[in-house]
Amino acid sequence: MQSGLAGVSSGWTVITPSGKSNTYASSTDTLELSINESGVFQVKNTRQNWLDSDYAAQTYNFVVQDLAVSPPSGDFGSNLTVTAQSSINNPNPLNIYYTTDNSVPTTNATLYSGSIVISNDTTFNWLAVRWGYAPQYATNAYRYVPPLVFQPGAGTYPNAITASLSTSAAGAAIFYSLNGINWSNYTSPFALDGLNNGTGTLQAYYTNGTYAVSNSFALSFVVAP
Repeated sequence: MQSGLAGVSSGWTVITPSGKSNTYASSTDTLELSINESGVFQVKNTRQNWLDSDYAAQTYNFVVQDLAVSPPSGDFGSNLTVTAQSSINNPNPLNIYYTTDNSVPTTNATLYSGSIVISNDTTFNWLAVRWGYAPQYATNAYRYVPPLVFQPGAGTYPNAITASLSTSAAGAAIFYSLNGINWSNYTSPFALDGLNNGTGTLQAYYTNGTYAVSNSFALSFVVAP
């Protein structure tokens, strides 16, 4: 803000949108003021032995834009931890509310108080509010995709192993290959008794018309001493 009296020290009266009246003194004709709420600010300039100026009004609008949700929307195959927080430092705290029933959140919705662990399909509708700011709405959708499981798992083995592949995805057809050669339809556990050069990769994927999931497992066979 700048006085009409260039180069002259000034006094100022500022009325905030919430109705609070504050007075300031400046050694120059300019007042720099930090504000943190939406609405109409009224300002007048004062100087000793002078009549006060009329109030000048200026409207400012603040909008919440700092809601940060992690991880972003996507698929997951095991328990997932979802967090929400402000991405900035602001003296007015950010309050976060959410729903998981596809309804639009209000301040009567669940208040976020800490990380949330999910294990199935979940859609979060968020409402982030801060005093003096317009709210922010956001949505994050997470889809649970059953993993492809290999037993006994990737690793180094001194003897032959019985390999099994499984998933909880309904109606899934599983296919596998050693080092990407000769893909086969998995129907039952099979024996693995060494690989070319002692190391290799079991590659596998499944599909059921809804999901398509692939994975690979590094294997080594080493003769025991």
